[in-house]
Amino acid sequence: MERRDDVVSWKLFATTLKILVVALNIFQSQAGYLPQEEIEALRVIGPKLGKTDWNFSVDPCIEGNGWTTPNATGFENDFGCSCDPPSGCHVVSIILKSQNLSGVLPPELARLRFLHNLDLTRNLLSGPIPPEWATLPLTGISLMANRLTGPIPKEIGNIATLQYMNLEANGLSGLIPPELGNLINLEELDLSFNNLTGNVPISLEKLQKLDFMFLTSNRLAGPIPYWILKTNRNVDLSYNDFTPEKLITSQCQLGNVNLFASHSLMVNSTYTNCLEDNSRIDELKPHYHSSLYINCGGEEIVVDGNTYEADVDPQGASLFILSGNWAFSSTGNFMDDRDGSYIVTNTTTITAPSPGLYTTARVSPISLTYYGLHLINGDYVVRLHFAEIIFTNKSTFNGLGKRLFNVHIQRKMALKDFNIEDEAGGPSKPIVKSFTATVINHTLEISFYWAGKGTQAIPRKGVYGVLISAISVEPVLHIPHGLHKLSTKIVVGIVALVAACFTLLVGGILWRKHSWRSKFSNYQGMRSRLNPNGGSSPSP
Repeated sequence: MERRDDVVSWKLFATTLKILVVALNIFQSQAGYLPQEEIEALRVIGPKLGKTDWNFSVDPCIEGNGWTTPNATGFENDFGCSCDPPSGCHVVSIILKSQNLSGVLPPELARLRFLHNLDLTRNLLSGPIPPEWATLPLTGISLMANRLTGPIPKEIGNIATLQYMNLEANGLSGLIPPELGNLINLEELDLSFNNLTGNVPISLEKLQKLDFMFLTSNRLAGPIPYWILKTNRNVDLSYNDFTPEKLITSQCQLGNVNLFASHSLMVNSTYTNCLEDNSRIDELKPHYHSSLYINCGGEEIVVDGNTYEADVDPQGASLFILSGNWAFSSTGNFMDDRDGSYIVTNTTTITAPSPGLYTTARVSPISLTYYGLHLINGDYVVRLHFAEIIFTNKSTFNGLGKRLFNVHIQRKMALKDFNIEDEAGGPSKPIVKSFTATVINHTLEISFYWAGKGTQAIPRKGVYGVLISAISVEPVLHIPHGLHKLSTKIVVGIVALVAACFTLLVGGILWRKHSWRSKFSNYQGMRSRLNPNGGSSPSP
């Protein structure tokens, strides 16, 4: 009997203890403190991420209503708390951007049951995306520019509250889960620059709130769903391996859908038919060029006798533009500024020989590629004109921004983590970077890519990404004025004629030299026969 009473007593004690723990958590929450269960979760989450400077000797949340900013050492700007009297204080936002974290993604994040926003952008995190996160009420996930691998968990499709997901620039592989079609509140999906394969799930058509879908630079295959081709949403399918169809191989842009290089049928394994077959020397297209000048983001302007063509289309998300002898493809939406402009204008004074080139610039949140078309094959000097015209005054908040991006020319790295302001010695100062490039198929490719580094929302939203003011392309060897208007066959013929003339000239000189040596040798032999003792030659 006593033993049974002991068991009852222990059960009563355990129940009472649980009630006390729950009451303590409620008290802590309502008093402005983070519940112990969430603190313990953070103790596990931090080390797994590689975050080692959180100080748990003080409570991470401060007392107050609504959004609060943690004020304990090691917590600043890392996450946010929401304190509401009925539910208490909870971690609702974790933001760990650009902190060189080299850990993994912790499944234990699922223990933060009130987490709405997760941003681990621009770190060195590796491994898979935990499927356990599917139990969270997340509205935003950003894992871009890390080293994540493995498939996208199908369980992510269970987060019905999700509005924004950016997994760009990782090493994710496998199929796009059809379950993502269950994200009925999703407005933006960015899976670009990964190794995803297979088809685009037809289930994504159900996402009626989806405004932006970026699938750029993967290995997606199969037919492009018809709903994408007729959609009014912003979709970027460029640089994939979709099944060639007449409709898409003849067009680079269809409505708001960027189709450039979206299929496996390339011209010389490089470009699509929508740029025309530039590898053919066709007499119907005799006007090949030896130079190119573009005023990026600005009106036409003449500098040093060269006309820089206008580039003034204000759009940029999932856009391809073909303009005569050049084209450009722009990918991405400024995630925190839906109304962000893709052309920026300088508001300060620039002292330079040609300030008009730096009055405007074209920007892009992810990638921007310019194509020089119908160029005579050969070696060129490519000059890229830059000036930081957004982060202007370093003595004010407006000058705290930092921009870094990469540049590729003919698909080879030309600049890595390029910082315009540092290279130029300050804001609003022009700098020109020169490179040599070889054009083989009459097409030059210049790509700018934001690798997720630098600031994102300082001094204001939507100011990150790439920026270019102007582009000039000229031949390494000067081509006389007017020659670039001739057809390639004529140019080749002229070059061959010049080479033949040069060969004949050199041959003539060598022949005359050989003839003179032969005559001199005969004369010397005659002297030796007439005067075998080496004396003076007899007078004639």
